[in-house]
Amino acid sequence: MVGISFAQGLKAEFDYSVFPVDKETSSLEIYYSFLTDDMLPAEKNGSKIVTGILGLKLFKLGSKEYIVNDSWNFEEDLVKNPNPTFTGLLRFNVQKGTYKMEISGTDSNSKKSKNSNFEIEIKGLPDDNLFQSDIQMASKIDQVNGGEKSIFYKNTYEVVPNPSLMYGKGLPLVYFYSEIHNIHKNGGAGILKIDHLLLNARNEKVYQKSKIITVKNGSAVDVGVINVKKMPGGIYTLAVSVKDTTSGDYNNSYRKIYVYNPDIIDSTLLVATNADALGGALAVMSEEELDEYFNKSAYAATEDEKKSFKSLKTVDGKKNFLNSFWKKRDADPVTEENEFRNEYFKRIEYADKSFSSLINKKGYKSDKGRVFVTYGKPSEISRYPNSDDSYPYEVWYYESMEGMSTFVFVDYSGFSDYRLIHSNKRGELSLPNWEAKVRR
Repeated sequence: MVGISFAQGLKAEFDYSVFPVDKETSSLEIYYSFLTDDMLPAEKNGSKIVTGILGLKLFKLGSKEYIVNDSWNFEEDLVKNPNPTFTGLLRFNVQKGTYKMEISGTDSNSKKSKNSNFEIEIKGLPDDNLFQSDIQMASKIDQVNGGEKSIFYKNTYEVVPNPSLMYGKGLPLVYFYSEIHNIHKNGGAGILKIDHLLLNARNEKVYQKSKIITVKNGSAVDVGVINVKKMPGGIYTLAVSVKDTTSGDYNNSYRKIYVYNPDIIDSTLLVATNADALGGALAVMSEEELDEYFNKSAYAATEDEKKSFKSLKTVDGKKNFLNSFWKKRDADPVTEENEFRNEYFKRIEYADKSFSSLINKKGYKSDKGRVFVTYGKPSEISRYPNSDDSYPYEVWYYESMEGMSTFVFVDYSGFSDYRLIHSNKRGELSLPNWEAKVRR
């Protein structure tokens, strides 16, 4: 029996953008960055070298055939290139459809790694109607001549991606890039009105800039920059609104970004308690978002609370319920943080990233996700891969829970959809002859 424990994750970030090529195909750009200060260097010829591996799997949902299943090695000399991050890009032309992307980064020396999963919709270019690509977030955009040699070059710009989506202290300028197509399809020049907006977590407009451009060939590139140096930290929404004033067509694209400015205080929140801050976040949620928030909270809820929330018919009622739900679970209301809620949603985030599958697209809803969120990190995991005699299965061990609690998960589908079939934990599914159920 081989035990595998969780390792601290590598500080790496991943992101992507989709740009249409034609009606059937789009260019999928995948961005990655590694914090080299977090990697373990090795001495080589008097220099400090970090080495890593980037892995990528891309497949169409409903298909077992990989469009991409590859890995790439990279190496960075920290003496010659002291930049704290190593950033790169992969680009593939992909047919329209819905895809699952699994991307991973590994430090070759420390063996620390990070994995992320994305579901990607490739639409292609429509026949008519104004169409805007995804918004690519960048750390720098320069207009260059002869810059085709840079991997970040496109349409006369060098667009250096920022996969972390984090701005503020150390990176105060928010750069962004998008492409606009099908401008004035009836021929002649098109006149575009483009608005750049930035909204805070309360949906308040904190920045707006408009411009008018004339386009002759039916397509255009839009770039922008916003200085967030003096903005309070938090989650913001970047909106790029495009209107073809000739045809009347319009289109909007949105991206969430994060601002970190620890020295800037939002004066409107000075009197807010931790519960009030949650109430502020709930205040801007739609009913669908409130329902999803409770779905994620449900592992901490009693059966009566689940029934009570289900019976609520108004948005305000759901907001008040959720605010009260987490407030009464705050073990130390005197502190600014609700430690229980923070730890709970860290587990939700980990479960979503680690346990999603073709069948369970939201990892926190999977059996593994439920157990992880409810009981935390196992003290040990034994993994048994696919064989002629048995289905793939895992056994999770919790040494300090009821002496030694175990959970057995089996993947009968072959799509990494592990189902809980047995546990000796009180109140959980028990199947004493579970060994027979893992055999083929």
